[in-house]
Amino acid sequence: MFKSEAASLVGIWRVGEDGEWDETDIRTPNNETTYQVGALQPYTVYSFRVMAMNAMGLSQPSKPSYYMVTLREVPAGHVTITNAKNESASSVYFSWLAPPPDTIFGEFLGYRISYKPRTRPEDNKEIYLRDPTVTNHLLTQLEPWTQYYVTVQVFNPEGLGPNTTVLIMTDEGGE
Repeated sequence: MFKSEAASLVGIWRVGEDGEWDETDIRTPNNETTYQVGALQPYTVYSFRVMAMNAMGLSQPSKPSYYMVTLREVPAGHVTITNAKNESASSVYFSWLAPPPDTIFGEFLGYRISYKPRTRPEDNKEIYLRDPTVTNHLLTQLEPWTQYYVTVQVFNPEGLGPNTTVLIMTDEGGE
């Protein structure tokens, strides 16, 4: 029987527990038995297999590895403001769509809302909504006939995502 040493290893991986195996062309040079896989998505489950390759061809794939989760990162997704209007002389309402789940890169903890009068940026205030299912908010106790910059950001344990800002003006007069 003819035996030949493995000339390289071919890496195969899948995303998630039930994903398709991706036989991306990863080949180790000169009998190397280690390889660092790059360009993986943050906070994503992966499983790996390898195949040996030599002059005879490819071996059968190895058993799948244990599941591995890449580290969290700051969110890349931003909200989309869908509505912004004044409700009264002292309140404004706004709603938004959450970013795609695969752009959160960690546990989705909620939203940070910051707001400030357009003419007084030093008067910035913040509210944390620690419920990712909430997609609207009513700001109250605002000044009449005043423009406010309102910013909404998602956050996870690693930090804040990109901001989305809208300019909303309260109504004139009293309540």
